[in-house]
Amino acid sequence: MSMKLESVGSIGELTKSIHTGNARDHSADIDVKATDWRIIRETVAGATLPLDDDKPLEWNNVKTGAAGTIGTIRETRSKGRQCRLFETTVNTVGGARQYGGRACRLKTGDWALLNIKPRDEVLDR
Repeated sequence: MSMKLESVGSIGELTKSIHTGNARDHSADIDVKATDWRIIRETVAGATLPLDDDKPLEWNNVKTGAAGTIGTIRETRSKGRQCRLFETTVNTVGGARQYGGRACRLKTGDWALLNIKPRDEVLDR
């Protein structure tokens, strides 16, 4: 069955519903779930350093469908704690973004994510 383009509306009407992602659109932030951050935290904490520049660490959350790569991790110390500065991409149904942050080991031995910030504007898919 074929349909003429005129029967579904103008090109302008068709493109209104297409999400293009722009600098003011922060839906990628909203779509990052707590379980996504947990997987990122576990991946950063469990990484063997130094990372191979040609092989970023991949992560994915089968429950949310989010995925990404961690391209850099650098070990530091902050207030006597072992910390890791990192950069990751986060790809969700709302878009894709790059984030930077710090993961630090707590006295309990667990890791916590601190200072997570977008590194760029929303990336186009």
